[in-house]
Amino acid sequence: MCRQLLPFLLLLYALPWAAQASPRYRFSGTFDLEYAEHTTSPIDPASEHAQVDLVQKAEWNPHWTGILSGRGWVENICGNSGYCPAQVRKDDGYDIRFQDTYLQFKNDDWIVRVGNQQVVWGETFGTFIADVVNPKDLRYGYPMDLSRTELSTPMANVKYLAGSFSLQGLYIVQPQFNLLPQPGTDYGPSPQVPGFSGVVINREKSLPIGNGEFGARATESLGGADISIFGLSYYDRNPYYTLNAASVINKTLFVDENHARVGSGGAALAWAVGKTGYMIRAESLYTHNRVVSYLDNSFNITNLVTDEIAGAVSLEFPAWHRLNYAVQYSDSHLRDWANYLTRDEQDESYLTVRASLGLFESSTWDTIVTVGVADAGWRIQSEFQTPVNQFSEIHFGTEIYTGDSISDFGLLHRTSRVYVMLKGFFHG
Repeated sequence: MCRQLLPFLLLLYALPWAAQASPRYRFSGTFDLEYAEHTTSPIDPASEHAQVDLVQKAEWNPHWTGILSGRGWVENICGNSGYCPAQVRKDDGYDIRFQDTYLQFKNDDWIVRVGNQQVVWGETFGTFIADVVNPKDLRYGYPMDLSRTELSTPMANVKYLAGSFSLQGLYIVQPQFNLLPQPGTDYGPSPQVPGFSGVVINREKSLPIGNGEFGARATESLGGADISIFGLSYYDRNPYYTLNAASVINKTLFVDENHARVGSGGAALAWAVGKTGYMIRAESLYTHNRVVSYLDNSFNITNLVTDEIAGAVSLEFPAWHRLNYAVQYSDSHLRDWANYLTRDEQDESYLTVRASLGLFESSTWDTIVTVGVADAGWRIQSEFQTPVNQFSEIHFGTEIYTGDSISDFGLLHRTSRVYVMLKGFFHG
């Protein structure tokens, strides 16, 4: 990755001669220090996490700007002997990567970005239904602040502006994929396969440059509503699985990730309902030729090519005193799986309620409750945050997973935890 971005970085900071103006530079960053402890027996450390995000911005004139940013983190709990599977200690104990690192040209009619960046097409909260452009880092679950999961990828992004209408085109140079939890970790319960002591997933993090992806989005603003339609030809961000050529070593089963070429089309809506204070958001996605893996009762992996229909709709209510709240329903459905899965397994439906209460001295209390409609599992995330000084704030939170032992959230019961996080801000 560093070698691929080096020519771009040299261009980024050699550009002032082309812009014919004195550049302005702004440097900023954040750091997080987090400690978490399980709330289920045995009560022991669940996470010791440190993260730094650094951003350098450059502005040469009103038309030319650039950003160089990176993220690094370490998960020290995986250094504790015997706590994490060996593959996790090897691959998931730390990470350093470029985030948004791009050059931008902008005028009244065009916005052109080239480099590492993120593109958001979805409108609803807590879901990634329409956000299929960028992969996500989900190795340590779905935090309340979903920006911690975002991964920038290299692409060319061109947007044409014409009043209330815009048309965006994308070309993604190198496909990159979601980073999912390894089996045996808190967020990746290990399947119990008779005769094997564990399962290891060999990740396919990216494909070589040359496997290009492309897409487009059209957006029109009509009164108080923004309406978008979009399409993308790409490699599925989620994998399907095959047995590794060397499937078994020391009673450990090795499985390879693979990613199929798929096509997706969808629509998104954000509608401020007059002056009522209500906001309706919705998004839908149809994906053709997804390959989905299924582990049958004989522990054989079956892969089926199918189509998926997914959607979400949310309603944000007018603020009541210092309380903001919203409710959302999301659903996804796999076609052609009747011979393999029950109806509940074919459909994934969730009802989510989000509330944010402003308290004293810029303090807030945020809560998200998600219920699995089909299997009645629950996830409750709640966090109180308050400033320490002008450069830092402290967060106290909890994640609770409950439900039947075979429900999506019930499987994560052991993951339930409380945490404290110190977050700092700096700039230069």
